[in-house]
Amino acid sequence: MRNFISILFVLIAMSISAQNQLESKITKATVYKNNAKLTSEAGGKLPAGTSEIVIRNIPTTINPSSLQVALKTIGKVSLLSAVYENDYLNQNSLNDKQKQLKAELDKLNDDLNWIKEQKQIYTDLESVLNDNKKLGGANVGLEPTDLSQLLDVYKTKQFEYNKEYLSLQKQEKDLTEQRNNIQNQLNEENAKFNKPSGVIKLQVSALSPVYTDFKLDYLIYNAGWTPIYDLRSEGTDKPVDLIYKANIYQNSGYDWERVDLTVSTGNPSQNNNRPVLNPLYANYYQPYYGSGNVEINEVQVRAYKVEKNMAYADAVEQEASFDEGFAYNAQEQNSTFSTQYEVALPQSIPSDGKEHLVGLTTYQLNSVYQYHSVPKLDKGVFLLAKVSNWGQYNLLPGKSNIFFEGAYVGESTINPNVSNDTLLLSLGRDEGIKIERTELKDFTKTKILGANKVETYTYEIEIRNNKNKSVEIEVLDQIPVSQQKDIVVTLDEGGGATYNSEYGKLEWKINLAANQSKKVRFTYSIKYPKDKVISGKK
Repeated sequence: MRNFISILFVLIAMSISAQNQLESKITKATVYKNNAKLTSEAGGKLPAGTSEIVIRNIPTTINPSSLQVALKTIGKVSLLSAVYENDYLNQNSLNDKQKQLKAELDKLNDDLNWIKEQKQIYTDLESVLNDNKKLGGANVGLEPTDLSQLLDVYKTKQFEYNKEYLSLQKQEKDLTEQRNNIQNQLNEENAKFNKPSGVIKLQVSALSPVYTDFKLDYLIYNAGWTPIYDLRSEGTDKPVDLIYKANIYQNSGYDWERVDLTVSTGNPSQNNNRPVLNPLYANYYQPYYGSGNVEINEVQVRAYKVEKNMAYADAVEQEASFDEGFAYNAQEQNSTFSTQYEVALPQSIPSDGKEHLVGLTTYQLNSVYQYHSVPKLDKGVFLLAKVSNWGQYNLLPGKSNIFFEGAYVGESTINPNVSNDTLLLSLGRDEGIKIERTELKDFTKTKILGANKVETYTYEIEIRNNKNKSVEIEVLDQIPVSQQKDIVVTLDEGGGATYNSEYGKLEWKINLAANQSKKVRFTYSIKYPKDKVISGKK
């Protein structure tokens, strides 16, 4: 009777424990540049009074400080506390791929064990054959004919056993290699999915038994996204389409299956403390002569500590949601600090740490086409799209794939971190326009004027338009800019260029008809003390 009561108490405790454990499902993900905010949902019936609810399937990469819990119920339920804990006892159950690999591994092990048994049988038969051979050799009364027959039987059987044994060895080697490969794959899957899971323990109080839905919002690490663009144009008389995509990765330990996905340009993990300007003290510099080790001063140590603690700072929550096989129909929402792209269709992002491409939106850019060349640096003529009012597109630095007139041109980069009113997008080289820059040695000279030396340089730029239509080309070059009062730089001939003396920049706007060429020259002089050696002359 006592044993029966003990068992009954154990079963009741197990039943209560099972009732208080809820399985959660990830339903929404907002991906930031270096982390992500997840929404997990779970539901179950609560007993009357105070109870502890354990919600399982929570990633261990959670930032516990970011946890928010919401309840939906028709009864009176109060949330008393919420805390995250690692759960090392309840491992994730095997997924379909793990089950398949394990079944294949079990079959291969059975086959290898059977081969091992067969090899042992042939080893035993060979021992019996050898014993019979010794017996025949010891029987001195054996007739030559009988002895010959005995040797033939031994040879035939020995060949047969050896052939079968070698065949089994080959099968064993092949099966062992297959087993090792599958075992390695299974180990990789186990390492990926059989990680310690997390749980959130809730203390709740209910006036009466009632069904309650729980919604958990929390920030996780090991997730993020990078932008990638497609630049498409059907010709210089057509607008440029910028197609915005996101490469999303996550390694939380749980696959995101058909979740409502949002991509955000925000970064909740960045330092949100305002900078404080401390006094700047001027003092005599005293060099440090040490043993060669790097000296870390107090300021460096303090800065390191601040940077290190930033990774564990409380996250700033931002609400949002987001979506050719790609549908570029994500709804764009702008907040004070970021832009969110809500993807229209549910998305699935596996927990494999790999990048998965998701289409966001398409912008038709207000652009003007311009051919551009800097022959001092590159003998190429590039087609640029000059985009005005580009700040409205909320772009991030990233790579772009260029498509012009239906053909793939190559790759470029977009860098919106500039303060110019116009954003320059390179659409690639145009091989139909050639440009050459040559230093004219006959016009380069040096002469002495008293205590000074004067050097003169002349360059010629030739542009040829091999296209069947006229083009306008922007050509840039430069002359040195002096930073010393006794170094004087003079532009002797600009060749019709617009000259910016602050930067030493020369700019030509050259119109060329089809199959036409043109040359421009510029000359400059540098005067400096003849007993000095200077750099940056050309």
